[in-house]
Amino acid sequence: MNKVVLLNVAALGLRDLGVNTPKLSALMKDGVCSALVPTQPSLTCPSHATMVTGLDPSVHGVIANGWYDRAHAKVFNWGRSDNLVQGSKIWDELARRSPGSKTVNLFWRYCTHADCAMTMTERPTYFSDGRKGADVYSSDPAFKQLCLETLG
Repeated sequence: MNKVVLLNVAALGLRDLGVNTPKLSALMKDGVCSALVPTQPSLTCPSHATMVTGLDPSVHGVIANGWYDRAHAKVFNWGRSDNLVQGSKIWDELARRSPGSKTVNLFWRYCTHADCAMTMTERPTYFSDGRKGADVYSSDPAFKQLCLETLG
């Protein structure tokens, strides 16, 4: 069985390879990793959607990190739902091509509601007094608890 790992390393540029990322550079030299391909625009949400669909923002529909919803008269930022991205994602394609395969989706922007064996992403808690607390969302509560115990 082939295994695929897709990494998103925020702000990593070609000039950073080598000295700052020796292990990643070694994997690329050995042919284990493919070349870096930057996405445009280079905002988090459109970049994540482009990486997992292979589509341009004009096709997958994520053109910014947030949007104004006229019906609600509200700005929505940093959505997490897989339903916000149009087009087939890599986990959808894997399921189509290899029935029975499993995908674990960790910390991709649009992982909630994704059709994966398990998902986990950051989900801060915003308190009424203005504080922000670290937390995560996981489709598997037992895995979330294990992670919190390991880190705690």
